[in-house]
Amino acid sequence: MSRWAGGVLGLAVWAYLWFWTPNIGLDPAATKQLGLLCLTLIYWVFWVFPDYGVALLFALGLILTGLAKADVVLGGFASTTWFMTLGVLGLGAAITGSGLFYRLSLQLVRFFPLNYYWQIIALGLMGIVVMALIPQQSARTAIISQMLVNLSESLGYKNPSRASTGLFVASFLGLGQLGFLFLTGSTTSLIAWGLLPPDVRAQFTWGYWFLAALPPTLVVVAIILLSTMFLYRPESQAQVSYKMVQNQLEVLGPLSQKEWITLGVLFFTVGGWLTISYHGIDGAWISLISLCVLVNTGVLGWGMLKKGIDWELLIYMGATLSIPTLLTQAKIDEWLVGWISPLIVPFLERPALSFVIIALIAYGTKLIFTSFLTVVTLTVALLPLSVDMGISPWIMATIILVASEVWFFPFQVDWHTLAYSTTEGKGFTYPLMSRINPFYALAYILALIVAIPYWRYLGLMG
Repeated sequence: MSRWAGGVLGLAVWAYLWFWTPNIGLDPAATKQLGLLCLTLIYWVFWVFPDYGVALLFALGLILTGLAKADVVLGGFASTTWFMTLGVLGLGAAITGSGLFYRLSLQLVRFFPLNYYWQIIALGLMGIVVMALIPQQSARTAIISQMLVNLSESLGYKNPSRASTGLFVASFLGLGQLGFLFLTGSTTSLIAWGLLPPDVRAQFTWGYWFLAALPPTLVVVAIILLSTMFLYRPESQAQVSYKMVQNQLEVLGPLSQKEWITLGVLFFTVGGWLTISYHGIDGAWISLISLCVLVNTGVLGWGMLKKGIDWELLIYMGATLSIPTLLTQAKIDEWLVGWISPLIVPFLERPALSFVIIALIAYGTKLIFTSFLTVVTLTVALLPLSVDMGISPWIMATIILVASEVWFFPFQVDWHTLAYSTTEGKGFTYPLMSRINPFYALAYILALIVAIPYWRYLGLMG
């Protein structure tokens, strides 16, 4: 029923703006374009059709009605962002499919003592390492979840329990809640990067993005790990045993040929991203070279390419990356800023307060939209304000990325649902998991405030 209601609502809003073309401060063509955009957003919110299908409808609507040229609307498919994402997703599929990812996770857990509090730290770090390698939250979560249940059983905890939930909370820190730390940390980070102006994208390479995002991340990590240790103290003492981890490593055996190739490609890719200032090759082509090697060495077969790469995301990106350009041409971006700026402009001289207001707007938006849609909508709407605020557009995008990670209800985080179903509810319970939510909401805001002096030092804000 909600899908039908969303479908009717979307058509009604579109018809009003398209046929009635009310005087709302835009010219008639821009008002019609806004109508198509509203139809698209409403259909995304109510899941009337798949996200990528709605994105294609939006693109076709603009082209067939003559509101925009095809080479502009579908320019996202030819952008470096699109090819960067394709290469990154391919590398992530190889790391996952070859078994290298699982092996690295086991080694990291074994490196720390099998004591509950040490394992909390280990799992937090493991999630961050994994996040740097695989941008898809669902892929990261599906593989790690069962390992966490096994680890909890190895430590002698009941499943689910306060202790087992704490292990999931710590791992989720990197698996999903800190996607803004790396350019490739999440698909939403890649989308936000693609929406930035070309000169800002060129400035924020993989390495520079990491350096700029590191201080606020450290604040969140410290607050959440300490809160996890306090909120999820185990009901019983751990029964220290490396048996599970060791058995799994013995089953895996030595590194296979595919794992060696994947490991080499991984080092090449990250090394290439970090040294862009020396060789001048765009990060998109480095990731595409890596994909080429993985395909031609047989690490990524056709079956893995079809299953391991999120083609729906790539279609979605190709059809939506042109939205900022289209809105600028129609001056809809200025119109949107006119609606939102009264909430922020009075506090331009107080960056800390304006950052908090933007974060709270994102918190409110997240109650309706998914993280993906929150990032796309607010980044498009608020990027023009970065000039008035005297900050880099990257900071605006990062504030939105950070705030979009907060969640209050289970339906807001589909990768949580995946972890819950993968473990058949043995890993954690939502009443226990939700205890950490207020700490995340507070940690994100504090992290943004603490980052201000550092971002000024980097010259990213006045």
